[in-house]
Amino acid sequence: MDIKEFLDQSAGKWFSQRTNHYISDA
Repeated sequence: MDIKEFLDQSAGKWFSQRTNHYISDA
């Protein structure tokens, strides 16, 4: 597995989780 791919996927998951959490809290 490419490390950049892994980081991109992790950042994407984290960002989407934070965004969904923020939207549901708003």
